Amino acid sequence: SILMLMYPLFFRYLKLATPWRIAILLASVALSFLVPRSPTSGMAPQMLVHFQSFFFFGAEIAKHRQLIIQHLSRYTLLFLIAGLGFATAQYAQGQIGALQGPPFAPPVFNFSIVQKYCLILFWFLVLERFSAHQPPLLRLLAKTSFTIFLLHGPVLIILRLLLPANPPWGWITQSIGAAMLATAICVAIALTGRRLLGAKSKYLIGY
Repeated sequence: SILMLMYPLFFRYLKLATPWRIAILLASVALSFLVPRSPTSGMAPQMLVHFQSFFFFGAEIAKHRQLIIQHLSRYTLLFLIAGLGFATAQYAQGQIGALQGPPFAPPVFNFSIVQKYCLILFWFLVLERFSAHQPPLLRLLAKTSFTIFLLHGPVLIILRLLLPANPPWGWITQSIGAAMLATAICVAIALTGRRLLGAKSKYLIGY
């Protein structure tokens, strides 16, 4: 992934003065709205422009972790409600899945971007509450998270080909089920790769 190769730039970003970081973050968010996700995975530059704001956002969360926990923990449920609200609005507008298209197309409000920001904060705050307890399932997901990041795209493409286009049980139910199944498959690949290749598996699948 090009974004992974850009990690040194994101570390450099964290060393910039606050006004510069704010300007870069806001500019990257604006570009995410102007440049939607590419319909094909081959358009790497377009995907880079669209997704880079989430990396800057995540970098800011890492930098201000304690402040966010201190001041935003009370709003954890609100972030979930907001995320589900934007997901509902996205569905009502016919934006099934991530909004895709050519860059700088006629502007359409991309609900999925705001939804992701809300859910990122929700899951960050929820997982922070469990960080002291470290349930086995969360430990496993944390250890295999890089493999999930690497493989979830291809796995979801295969599942999309296998699952019905108009599921009788509803698009939301299928999306949740597909996400859980894709995560389970990625974890299984990570564990199998580790068992077969030992420590060398991290060079191939990140675990």
